[in-house]
Amino acid sequence: MVKKGYKQTAEHRKRISISNTGGKRSEKSRKKMSEARIGKKLTDEAKKKVGDFNRGKIMSPESRKKMSISRTRENHPGWLGGRINRRGYVGIRMYKGDGKLKYKREHRMVWEEHNGRIPVGCVIHHINHVISDNRIENLQCMTNSKHQKLHRKIEKWRKNKYGQKN
Repeated sequence: MVKKGYKQTAEHRKRISISNTGGKRSEKSRKKMSEARIGKKLTDEAKKKVGDFNRGKIMSPESRKKMSISRTRENHPGWLGGRINRRGYVGIRMYKGDGKLKYKREHRMVWEEHNGRIPVGCVIHHINHVISDNRIENLQCMTNSKHQKLHRKIEKWRKNKYGQKN
């Protein structure tokens, strides 16, 4: 902000112009700016302005790739190592041989890592019934029919214990 009656030098105007057009900043000034932003969130109005400013801009493929990588997966502060689906199972992001994205359930990957492939017709059961607890000591391989019988018994026990009638 310029005080009333104060004239800026040509050098000062040039510095302001460079800083406003995305010129290079020193490491010290970049660090100061990033520290000033820590813990602050953009308002909806500011987000809209940023979106309007970037809308329609043509980016080089390198810049587009950098932007997409900068806050994805491990680089994102909210990354938990996978995705949790509607039923509560943790999925790990993987790519098939053809390059398509796929999520594989973490408990199956843990079991296969320790014991080899899961036999056909078998499922991996969480012993303590906490489906986000994927420690190997909490996982058990059993046939699908045994797994269904076990869960029917558990449901029956819960209904009897809590007085729920069918």
